[in-house]
Amino acid sequence: MNLKNNFIAVVLGCAFAALAVVIAGFGAAISIPAPLVQTLQQVSVGFDLLVLDSALITLPLLLVFAGLAFSCRKWLKPTHWVFYGLLLAPVLVVQAYAALLAIDQAAAVATIVLRVSLLLVCAYVLVRQPKVAVS
Repeated sequence: MNLKNNFIAVVLGCAFAALAVVIAGFGAAISIPAPLVQTLQQVSVGFDLLVLDSALITLPLLLVFAGLAFSCRKWLKPTHWVFYGLLLAPVLVVQAYAALLAIDQAAAVATIVLRVSLLLVCAYVLVRQPKVAVS
């Protein structure tokens, strides 16, 4: 394995974890109209939190990770799945820490499991894509 690429993956993963905190802060600060929240609460009490978290935090986080991973794939050309694991590891630690500090841990675990599972699916798709020869 390439030690330089793994070190770069850890550094970029730490930067991505810091950016994930900023994205979560901006997503939590967005004001949602009360009628929309009340409509979502009619379906289920926890459903509104899950949908709004997915739209405001998870989707931007997924887009940033996909952009970072695709750019790393283009310029660094990682050859092993460990690179993407090291890229995601700091974010997973930050998400687990956020779940531990949450007041409503059941809701926090539900949203964080959705967030982490989508990030892992994105990493899996990147690892399984065929390598394109660059000439």
